[in-house]
Amino acid sequence: MAHFALYRSMHTLRGTEPKPTRTVVLSAEEAAALRELGLGRMQAWSLHGLTALLEELGAHFQLMRSEMVQATCREAGLSALPENLRPVVAARLEAIPGARALRLALDAGREAMNLQMTLAYQPD
Repeated sequence: MAHFALYRSMHTLRGTEPKPTRTVVLSAEEAAALRELGLGRMQAWSLHGLTALLEELGAHFQLMRSEMVQATCREAGLSALPENLRPVVAARLEAIPGARALRLALDAGREAMNLQMTLAYQPD
């Protein structure tokens, strides 16, 4: 099963059986969505690599959200998203496996960044 794991340092990954501090498990659909974005092999990020990863994933998520906002506004015949339609956009994003996977990856990455940890991704 695909997952993100947070480790205290890169050295932890070199041990015989590294034990993550926290693990975020992804569904098969979410893992497939990340594979389409280029995360198809085992990888680990810390410091600058983690910053670059978060920027890239954040850009993908913002693009998905922007497309969902535009579609929702178009359906409602509006040019801007009013406050009462924000929950609709959030629910629609939650229904998309790619958006869920990006949100999980961003949350895990931000936690790793804030705690100065290493984020590792293990695909299926």
